[in-house]
Amino acid sequence: MTLHYVPIINLAPYFSGEPDGKAAVAQAVNQACKDIGFLAITEHQIPKELIDKVSGLTRQFFDLPLAEKRKVDRPSPEMVRGYSAIAEESLSYSLEESAPGDLKESFSIGPSNVPNEDYYHNAEAGSHFAPNVWPAEALLPGFKPDWPCAQSGLKLHR
Repeated sequence: MTLHYVPIINLAPYFSGEPDGKAAVAQAVNQACKDIGFLAITEHQIPKELIDKVSGLTRQFFDLPLAEKRKVDRPSPEMVRGYSAIAEESLSYSLEESAPGDLKESFSIGPSNVPNEDYYHNAEAGSHFAPNVWPAEALLPGFKPDWPCAQSGLKLHR
């Protein structure tokens, strides 16, 4: 069955520890990504306080003047770290199609504590484990220490 709506996926069966629950959630996420490319989740177990904190910091970042956001631009197109302005990225590029850029801004980070091991730093790793790019602490107090907390919250569920 092909989905024609954005599904709401309850993650509770995944966290139950039962293999069937994990498989059912994985199948639902897989189908949503293939059919729609988007999904909503419930019962994710991420504390509301963490969501609110990171959401507030994110709003503060995107409310900055463009010149300030540009100070943390992506170092290179293949490095998904830092700020990307409106129309600088496009999903169509990944499909090898030419189209106007996406009408969105983004700020991306990767893992904060990358081990000093060859796996993370060899040529095949590419820029997947590149250092993060951060706004100045004076500009956005708490942004650098608190934003990775969201990743930590998500890692609890892997």
